[in-house]
Amino acid sequence: MGVAVVARISAAEALARAAVLTDARVLIEEEDAESEDEPREARPVTEPTALLRWPDETV
Repeated sequence: MGVAVVARISAAEALARAAVLTDARVLIEEEDAESEDEPREARPVTEPTALLRWPDETV
């Protein structure tokens, strides 16, 4: 495409920047802990995801 990479950032930072620049609504989904002192289940960390939607009537 003839475009140079200026910098590399994490997916979470890229999503945060996109949300701020587009005045998007952000939903953060977290799991509730069983109890405050209960250790969480060991599992791999998943990358953040995003769903981009535009209104039917675009400006």
